[in-house]
Amino acid sequence: MNERCCPCGARLDRSSCVRPLKSPCLRMFMPIRTLKSLSSDQKVCNACRHSYIKWKSENSEFSAMLDHFENDMVVINDDANSDSVQTDDSSCLTTVENPTLITTTNHQVVKLQLNATSSSHRKCCVCRENLRDHAVKITSQDRDFIFFSRNIWIPEGVRCCSGHLINNLLSKEAVDQIKPFSIRYQELSSSDFRCFDDPRDLNDDEYCLLTSLSRDNFNDFVQIISSSTIRPSCNRSIRTAVGIYLCKLRLGISNRLLACIFQIADKQTVSRIINSARQAIVKSFVLGNLGFGHVTREDVIGRHTTTIARELMCGGDSTDTAIIIIDGTYLYIQKSRNNEFRRKTFNLYKKRSLLKPMMIVTTTGVFQLKRARSYAEERWSTTNLTGDVAYSVHRCKIIPNLIRIPTQSAHSNRVTYHSTIHFTNQAILGWWCDCFTGARFLGCCSHIASAIWFLSYQQWQTQQRHMSSGEYKNLATDSIQVSDFYVSSDDDDSQRYTLT
Repeated sequence: MNERCCPCGARLDRSSCVRPLKSPCLRMFMPIRTLKSLSSDQKVCNACRHSYIKWKSENSEFSAMLDHFENDMVVINDDANSDSVQTDDSSCLTTVENPTLITTTNHQVVKLQLNATSSSHRKCCVCRENLRDHAVKITSQDRDFIFFSRNIWIPEGVRCCSGHLINNLLSKEAVDQIKPFSIRYQELSSSDFRCFDDPRDLNDDEYCLLTSLSRDNFNDFVQIISSSTIRPSCNRSIRTAVGIYLCKLRLGISNRLLACIFQIADKQTVSRIINSARQAIVKSFVLGNLGFGHVTREDVIGRHTTTIARELMCGGDSTDTAIIIIDGTYLYIQKSRNNEFRRKTFNLYKKRSLLKPMMIVTTTGVFQLKRARSYAEERWSTTNLTGDVAYSVHRCKIIPNLIRIPTQSAHSNRVTYHSTIHFTNQAILGWWCDCFTGARFLGCCSHIASAIWFLSYQQWQTQQRHMSSGEYKNLATDSIQVSDFYVSSDDDDSQRYTLT
């Protein structure tokens, strides 16, 4: 006698369409829909099961809760090629003592409780607004970066607005804007993780994401480290040990998460791997690239001493004096479990644990233009400086090639500085600014740097670089433009209190 579907009563002629009501959410959905009492032994047809899947996809607000119920239960693994419904115990995913580990016949699956974004295809996972035209999928590179840096899982196939992308990758503002929508259990198989053993397993961008080194630089670095006393073990290769150490420095994630990513037994093993890699790097790399031993005095004088430093320290005359900079900075650390080390590293002035290394460096540096773009953007209502920008330049009628650029102060609306530049077609002859540091002869202030940067470089660029940070100023109102007094609309202004 042919069985019938318990909700709709259709005959279940083909065994491939038979589905038992084993799923708790499906068993809860069908009685509510049919107003019948149904047991887990009854069967359901493919059409009714698809109606449940459609309802679940259309009500994304319940998806996280339903997934939570289903992931905590033992799931039956249906075999579509079998002649009947499989109920054998060999087809089940069985849990072991650790509830986060699921074992199958082929591989192990780790179940992690993760902060996750919304998986809806109708809303942007960044701003959570309804998606319009030109919606794009989040790339795997961005998904990995946000998972490692923000501890937020983005399901595969999730979309976002195209305005959040710069060069097909999420902008820094978009990365900071992403917030978790729910807590979900994500099953991650051992086949999902790739390591550094095969140089071709990761592409160049993934190497930069995990270690801050390109693939070629990583291979060269491992070649240098391999000459030390470090040896491969049963837990890791030399490449994996160096990769784990660089991931720890680059991402700052916990040893427990590193053990999960690289399929290592426990966090204590990861700690030993990091210690072995650190000792090998100190012996084989640090001595030849850092410290007084890797550079001669003649190299410091001839190749690593700037003209400005020689003018300041030696008057520009001496060519045989080595000039170095000794600088100390704070490195904040977590509180140690060791009481003695905690007392040594606790700073009474900063009220937290820190280290203060003393760095000895040469005077070689790069001319920094951190504030140049900010001053130029203030002259226009957008951060796109490749268009027509209202950049005011005053030209002297008496002295040729002498210009003056008024620049708004970054700290006061009432103060405007005037940067003066004298130049030729080949070089800049001189500069002066009426700001506090603008009259110096070595180097220049940020107002001069902004004018030189925009007039000689930025205005000739053709590739647009839109930065959304300039649009945020429209979201706030300047408090000086808001009056503290307002007209009351109450009928009786004299009544201050009422009894309720």
